[in-house]
Amino acid sequence: MARTLEAKAALVTGGSRGIGRAIVERLAADGATLVINYARNKTQAQELVNGITAGGGKATAILASDASRWVTGQNIQAGGGVV
Repeated sequence: MARTLEAKAALVTGGSRGIGRAIVERLAADGATLVINYARNKTQAQELVNGITAGGGKATAILASDASRWVTGQNIQAGGGVV
C-alpha cells in the first residue's frame, strides 16, 4: 500500500475501537501521524498506539476531555509531526 499520507497528521475521535479504530488502522497504513482520541478505554488506545509504533508509524493517545487543550496547545506541528 502506498504511504500517501506520510507528511500528514490526523486526530481521530473515538479512535480506539469500532469504526474509529478501522480509520486509525487505515491512516497508519497510509503513513499518517496519528492522535487517537479515546473516551473510556485507555488500554485499548495504548495497545493501538503500540501496534502502530512497533510497525514504524507515529501515534499517541489522548483522553477525550483533554483533546481541545492538547490540540490548541500546539502539540501537532505544521507538516504532520506530533510533539
